[in-house]
Amino acid sequence: SHPAFQKSIRALKAKAATADGFYHLPGRAKLALDVQKLILPRFGFEPSREGVQAMIGHCSQFINEPEVAILLDSINSRLGMDASACHRFRDMVSSLVEP
Repeated sequence: SHPAFQKSIRALKAKAATADGFYHLPGRAKLALDVQKLILPRFGFEPSREGVQAMIGHCSQFINEPEVAILLDSINSRLGMDASACHRFRDMVSSLVEP
């Protein structure tokens, strides 16, 4: 992850409460979308918030694969989440899987 992006994440965290392990971090979604807009179209997703949601929904079907879970945790860690918030996010993604 780019140093300037990480600096921005640290600044957001410095302004926020840590009660939920940074699961919720005001400003993170907007900051991340600036980067995601460049990446999402490469994988067939719209460069928008809806595209992010579609990508998460698509990935949800693979969340029980260890490699996918590790990758998701790595991304979320770079987005400022601690281990408990990463786990909570994985649980949320798992709930999106259609039975």
